[in-house]
Amino acid sequence: MTYTGHTTPMCWQHLNAKNDTNGNPRRVFVVYARDGEILDTIDEGYAGTPGWLRKLPQLPGFVIAPAQYRELLKMGVRQVQS
Repeated sequence: MTYTGHTTPMCWQHLNAKNDTNGNPRRVFVVYARDGEILDTIDEGYAGTPGWLRKLPQLPGFVIAPAQYRELLKMGVRQVQS
């Protein structure tokens, strides 16, 4: 993943909204800049953590509400790619 300008990823967080009624995962990676700005949100799906993300420090994750999950996805949804 490449970011330009001042938007260098500094850390990330894994948030979980539990599975939907069909058993599909609702997990999202949130990527942050040094100043705390959200640079990107990435829907995990079934792919797991991308390799490039593992190189950055990880913040503690937690469970979120399904509505929060949907709002985060609107900010920059992308499917996970290694």
